[in-house]
Amino acid sequence: MSGDAAATNDLNAPLAKACQQACVKCCREGKIFIPDAEFTRIEHWLTAISPADLPEFRARSTAHDGFHLYEQGAGCQFLDTWNLCRLHVPGVKPRECFWWPLHVFAGADDQLEVCVSTDCCSAYKHVVQEPRLANELQTEVEGLGRDLILKLRKQFPGVCQRIVLKKF
Repeated sequence: MSGDAAATNDLNAPLAKACQQACVKCCREGKIFIPDAEFTRIEHWLTAISPADLPEFRARSTAHDGFHLYEQGAGCQFLDTWNLCRLHVPGVKPRECFWWPLHVFAGADDQLEVCVSTDCCSAYKHVVQEPRLANELQTEVEGLGRDLILKLRKQFPGVCQRIVLKKF
């Protein structure tokens, strides 16, 4: 995990705990954005540690130019019985999972928007009160490259009830 992802994770710890105790909806529906380098890291980890999970991971994933979309279906295959991610501890958890309930959407004129989803439990209110999370996410997105996020949003516009926290 990058330093930026670690910083976001530290800021997001109270939210993550609240989400885990409430509903873990983020791990039970939708698609996860996985840049190619992260996808390869997960494949390597699965090959070494959990090869039986590799075919399902690949079957749920669709390749695009520079990234993959992982279909969670009724639940992420890496969610354990305690609602914890098996990819978290070894450091191969997708970056977007750390972002939840933050998302980046493409606005007018390809301007990017950091938004917080209000579709989940009320734990999202923590994010609205913590502006550093939106700033950390902007830093991560800039590191990934605005073009990659725009490609994502052209393939998968994303849907959720949301509050715009920042435009850049």
